[in-house]
Amino acid sequence: MTCIRIPNGILCVSDAVVDLTPYGSAVTCEFHKWFGPRFETRQGREIVNPSKRTWTAYEAWLAEFKKVRQ
Repeated sequence: MTCIRIPNGILCVSDAVVDLTPYGSAVTCEFHKWFGPRFETRQGREIVNPSKRTWTAYEAWLAEFKKVRQ
């Protein structure tokens, strides 16, 4: 993750942006290894309370991601 200091704070950029459609949920996941996932609709609106389907899709992607990183 890339972070830079800005006046009155720090700005951090996510590690990955993932389309979870192939995993069963038509949302985008912004993933950060320290902060975890942040889900958005296709229109860019944040999903504050992700559905079980979204969490299941995220977990499937994360399992695949971990296999690739080994």
